[in-house]
Amino acid sequence: MSEAVDQIGRGASARAGTVFDVPATLDFGDPAGEALHARRAAVIADLSHRGRVRFTGPDREKFLHNLSAQNIRALTPGKGAICVQANKNGRVAFDFLMFAGADFYLAECARPHAKAMTEFYKNFRFREKVAWEDVSASLACVAVVGPLARAVVSRATGQEVPDWPDMGCATARIAGVDAFLAGHRRWATPAILAFVPDAARQNVWSALVETGGADLRPAGHAALEIVRLEAGSPASLVDVTDALQPAEARLLPAVDFTKGCFLGQEVVARLKYRGEAVKELAALLFDGNVAPAPGAAVTLGAQNVGTVTSAAVSPSLGRAVALALLKREALASGTRVEAAGAGPAVVAEPPLVKAS
Repeated sequence: MSEAVDQIGRGASARAGTVFDVPATLDFGDPAGEALHARRAAVIADLSHRGRVRFTGPDREKFLHNLSAQNIRALTPGKGAICVQANKNGRVAFDFLMFAGADFYLAECARPHAKAMTEFYKNFRFREKVAWEDVSASLACVAVVGPLARAVVSRATGQEVPDWPDMGCATARIAGVDAFLAGHRRWATPAILAFVPDAARQNVWSALVETGGADLRPAGHAALEIVRLEAGSPASLVDVTDALQPAEARLLPAVDFTKGCFLGQEVVARLKYRGEAVKELAALLFDGNVAPAPGAAVTLGAQNVGTVTSAAVSPSLGRAVALALLKREALASGTRVEAAGAGPAVVAEPPLVKAS
């Protein structure tokens, strides 16, 4: 861990740990309170434990468009999209957020996927003029999440941050540092990611905290996991694994079926159009406030119909929420099921907590 991250969020209330074996701040003593603040105002979080891969070169668009399931040609500068890379068997090799700069693409992903991505694409580059680099260690990510995120970041940059309806990106300066800002709403609330040189992370964090004032409080990984689960958004390598196809992993927004060929296209398309999926990730809203453990069995009557993949207690709802991989017969919204150790739940359409 760098000196910069050691100084961020290491107050008396901060709890350090690891996420996928990478040092991270887990919480600031009150993950439930942090998650509530993310819903009502805004939180600041260091997401540098996640992965970042930068693509450059004149053939980057063509190269990635031909392989990814997403329509990369539509990603003109300033735009972003959820992307999935299928393997030849149509299963999820890795999923990521992609943002288009003026002369580069930046992929944001789970840290293990950054390494997997750089290795995977080596197998498909021949004469294309495209290069990529895992910049996870050199490029930090400081996130501001919540309904007041745009106002907080705008004050820190001294300019109006775009109100992206879905995903987008722009450049700005924070604390005298060039920042690549990327926005998304995958957690049913605005999130703005500030990508800055790792050496400038502390200064950028401090500037955001200073301009954020009472609107902003620090949050750790645990709080953002609560926010993610309240939104019903699956996490890479937690809910989404390489055993799933995009349709099973709720990743169809990352697939463009009109773009033409891509790796694994035939299998991915067959599953969508023939409705052959026998299992799919689904959101569960529990009657009680005890979260099931990952791996807990989900039953419908006497039948085992699935497995919990991740869960938490929502402070906004006062109830447990989860994602689970369920068989087809249990997928209909409103279906009553039970999870081992947590009791009755209903299959619900996400987001479970609406944007404020």
